Amino acid sequence: MPQNFTDKELVDMLCSEDEKGQRTALLYMEKHWKPLAYDIVINQGNGRREYAEGLYDEAVSDLVLLVRNGTFIQKKSKLSTFFYGILKNKWRKFFRDVLGKQQKEKEAYGKLPNAWLVSVEEQLIERERVKATADAIAQLDKGCRQLILDFWFKEKSIREISEELAVSDSAVKKRHERCKDKLREVLRRFLD
Repeated sequence: MPQNFTDKELVDMLCSEDEKGQRTALLYMEKHWKPLAYDIVINQGNGRREYAEGLYDEAVSDLVLLVRNGTFIQKKSKLSTFFYGILKNKWRKFFRDVLGKQQKEKEAYGKLPNAWLVSVEEQLIERERVKATADAIAQLDKGCRQLILDFWFKEKSIREISEELAVSDSAVKKRHERCKDKLREVLRRFLD
């Protein structure tokens, strides 16, 4: 699978009848865009991993429908930005539903995650940080990438990872430290 697809290529794959193309587009989006759901729900909204995964699945489903019915217009925004908007709106709707319809707006406003109250500039900076991190993780070798994803995003313990890899806990810890160092190095290159 190529490292990057253009928006047009992704739209064409999602709209095509070719199941392989559709699957390729969905796998690409999962690899590159799923961290956005984790960031919105877990980091910004103090939510749980299950919510992030459910949010991602719903947002992808909506995105595919909107792309197929022509709602997404490539000249107006990037597909990833359009997807990010879907994620944010779905999370806000979920949060509003959780708060309940009886609460007054003023009470609800005080309970919204702080990330929603920050400026547009800060949100754009945060989005770029998330994208840089996702791109940096994608640059790592397969072993490091899997270890980082398992530990940070799938929240597996060192013990679980060591059992899966059939190595000692200390070996996993050392490998994790080396992988974090590699990730820092890649991020430095991205940010320079």
